[in-house]
Amino acid sequence: MFGSLGRSFVSLLFLSATSSSALAVCDYCNPTVRFDSVTANCFVGQVEADISRIKSEGRGFLLVDLTNCVAANGRGLPDAAAAVATPAPVDTSFVADEAGLLCLKDELLSADRAALDPSTEIDLSICS
Repeated sequence: MFGSLGRSFVSLLFLSATSSSALAVCDYCNPTVRFDSVTANCFVGQVEADISRIKSEGRGFLLVDLTNCVAANGRGLPDAAAAVATPAPVDTSFVADEAGLLCLKDELLSADRAALDPSTEIDLSICS
């Protein structure tokens, strides 16, 4: 029905799709993440489990959810009564791939997590 040219084209499309997905940059991942000391410590405490999940699920990325940690220690959002010039809220959930998680872990382990405030934005686009 397709002939040899058609079969070659279909094979090329299949190979392109399967090989490029392994090498592609994560299109779903957040390019930046904002943490404060609570979310940074929470992330560092659960990052190894998240990396294991990425490997076992085979998707290449996952939704990192820090809401449970933050709920126990504050909402991770600026106070409603705070001044208008308050920094952006912290990210209590974000999408990252394994390279992003490892890079973020390294950044946070070398940073003074107690001094982090949400105005500090960590660029994950340099991690891939």
